[in-house]
This record gives sequence, structure tokens and C-alpha cells, in this order.
Amino acid sequence: MIRWLTAIIFSLLIHAFIIFFYNFFQNYDLNIKERKVTGVKFLPAEIKQEIKEIQRKPIEPKIVESKATQPAIVKQKNDFSSYINEELLMEVDQENMDLVEEISFKVINDLQNIWIEPKNLPLDVYADFSLEVDRLGNIISFKLMRSSGIGAFDRAAQNAIRKYKKIKYITEIDESLYSTYFEKFTIRFIPK
Repeated sequence: MIRWLTAIIFSLLIHAFIIFFYNFFQNYDLNIKERKVTGVKFLPAEIKQEIKEIQRKPIEPKIVESKATQPAIVKQKNDFSSYINEELLMEVDQENMDLVEEISFKVINDLQNIWIEPKNLPLDVYADFSLEVDRLGNIISFKLMRSSGIGAFDRAAQNAIRKYKKIKYITEIDESLYSTYFEKFTIRFIPK
């Protein structure tokens, strides 16, 4: 019983100290001069004064002219047209990425149909192959980049690539997409 009473009294003393120091330090900062925060730095009094002077000056409108002595509004139109051009380029890029994804999906499906997958494979097995393809879609060469560690799996993937020989979808794309995405690319074989 005395232990419980001692623990309660000790706890009350600690809480009283915490409340006392909390109130003391909270009231301690009240007499500090007012400071404005910009970002994370305090403004010294001299900079405050300079800002007040700048704010008092009236802002005079200025007409900005280009070399052809046309008002700035024309420049804004040019900015707007460049914005539109950027949007159009982004749409074309998105369409190109969609086309690349579509062709990649078709290639994977074709290879899966050819591939004779070994049985009883662990789920976390995969093999990466680097393929080099000419402009007509012929697979010129391929190289095992990361082995699965299972010889039968790697050989089955190599056989599928040899049988595939030609990616017929390559002829449908333009030169830039071919050179960027399909001239040399990596394909990963993963068990179904």
C-alpha cells in the first residue's frame, strides 16, 4: 500500500514540474521583437525598411516591344503557340509510347506462343536477353544478359528467339521509333 502511495505522490510531483516548466518557457518568449518570416529566414530591420520603401513607390506600366517594334502581346501569343506546340509534341510522344507498348505486347505474345516452357519452375525465375534487330525486323543477334540459373529455362528461351526470327511489326514504325526502342532492346522471359 505504501508503494502505491509513494508512486502516486512521485507521479504528481513530476507532473507538477512539467506543467510549471511548460508554462514558464511558454511565457518566456512573449517579449521578443516581432519578426516576419519569409521562407525560413527572419528579416532584419534594415531589410524591412527597404521593403516598405519599395512598396510605397508607384508601379509604372511599361510597354515592352520586340525587335520588330510590336507590343508584348504578340510575344504572349508566341508563348501561347509554343505552349500549344509543346502540348502537341507531348501528345505525339504519348501516341509513340502507346505504339511501342502495343508492339512490345505483340512481340511478347508471339514469343509466348512459340516458347516451350520447362515444367516445375520456381516463381521468381527469369532470364534477360538483349536483341539486335535490323530495320526490316530480322533478329540479327541475341545475347543472354542475365541467366535464370536453370539451363533448361535459358535454352528454351533461346530456342523461342531463334524460331521467332523476325519481328514483323518493326516495318510499321518510323525510323526514330525503331532506332530509339527496337534497334537494340532487352526482353525478359518469365514463367507463366
